[in-house]
Amino acid sequence: MNHPKIIILAGSAGSYSVLVEILKYLPADMSIPVIVILHRNAK
Repeated sequence: MNHPKIIILAGSAGSYSVLVEILKYLPADMSIPVIVILHRNAK
């Protein structure tokens, strides 16, 4: 089985709390990078 080399999480401004919840469940000692992309309002 192939193992991921990177994890990318993305969402709109309304997804912030969900992204934070997902990040809580990732192991602290993961050896791959996690990139979070959050689109937010221009204001």
